[in-house]
Amino acid sequence: MNFRKSRFLTVIAAVALAAVLCAGCALINTDVPEIDSIPLGQAGNSDGIGNLGGIEMTLDDVRKLAKKGDDLVFEDLAAYRGSSGVSADFPPEYYRMALYPVEDDYWLIVNSPKSGKPDSIVLVNRWETPSNGIDIRDGDLDEFLSQWPIVMRLQEGTLTPSGAVFVLKNATDNAYTYGDYYKLQRRDNAAWADVAVVFTENLGFYDIGYLLAARQAAEITIDWERLYGELPAGAYRLVKIASFLRAPGDSDKYTLFAAFTLDGE
Repeated sequence: MNFRKSRFLTVIAAVALAAVLCAGCALINTDVPEIDSIPLGQAGNSDGIGNLGGIEMTLDDVRKLAKKGDDLVFEDLAAYRGSSGVSADFPPEYYRMALYPVEDDYWLIVNSPKSGKPDSIVLVNRWETPSNGIDIRDGDLDEFLSQWPIVMRLQEGTLTPSGAVFVLKNATDNAYTYGDYYKLQRRDNAAWADVAVVFTENLGFYDIGYLLAARQAAEITIDWERLYGELPAGAYRLVKIASFLRAPGDSDKYTLFAAFTLDGE
């Protein structure tokens, strides 16, 4: 276990260096630039790892891959959208690495020595410190995912300066609730800052809870123009809260994020 962890630390260092090597990389979340600053296909070598035309990996796919344990090989990942993430400048024994986005909130980082078989296959949450990832072959995947039970993402093709549709997906076997409350944040220099509210008259949200059943998804339409007006170009994220209720007065709350970018004219 310690052996794999030490290799993972090498992976994180490699990703950080790859970010430096990517000229013009656009950060999506500056809290973890080591991962989010690497657009697929812009950092890498030419050893054939990664598939830019593949399908997006889901958490269900990660669960299936995890069941292969130490038998998991790069061929098992061939169908998924991913990219090589290392440069020829890295030591040759670590030159094989691939990055796979997983439902917007996660990355699967696969690292191997030159011999070919993956040495570490680590799932990380994009909003947390990358070193807190877990090797899916021998870690407790359910326990890891329980830290972020809801995946929230932008529905492709719905983004406008005044609103968008987002998808909430419950990745667990428990039911959660969420409400109407939300806020928007904009990336300002190296940090996220709350967007200023422009409409304050009768400002508020309905105190209502919506049920998100186990392993189910829901679409929510956010019309933020009434609170923020039309947004100028920039990098933003939607922030919402989900709750797991054990008993009256006993609940866990989770902060959800969904990043998006509005382009200029």
